[in-house]
Amino acid sequence: MVKVSLIILNWNARSMTQEELENVAQLDTRGLDTTCVVVDNGSTDDSLEKLSSYNLPNMNYKFIETNENLGYAGGNNIGLKYSFKERFDYTILLNNDVILPKDILIKLVGIAQKDQKIGLLAPKMYFAKG
Repeated sequence: MVKVSLIILNWNARSMTQEELENVAQLDTRGLDTTCVVVDNGSTDDSLEKLSSYNLPNMNYKFIETNENLGYAGGNNIGLKYSFKERFDYTILLNNDVILPKDILIKLVGIAQKDQKIGLLAPKMYFAKG
């Protein structure tokens, strides 16, 4: 089974991250061993309390807490280190304000598996207002 990780960075945006997790919970993960990794980047709001024990019905969930704000790159690097250590086949960096189509994981993994020369994929992005 193909292992896929989704890394979501959070910093004092518990509500927005919870909305993103609700969107992630709707994704089609058939045939994929998927883990959502939330990296909390030193939040001082109620993020730790609300996000540390979140459950997703369609995938595994991992919460990683940092003691300080490491910035966007630093926070994502924490998630990437976890993904490399756990030997995921594919890793997706996902901002917490993105709305994903339900079939995006199946499509991205399918494209990546067709050509082993592909090292990076990015979907076309649209703004909510068009």
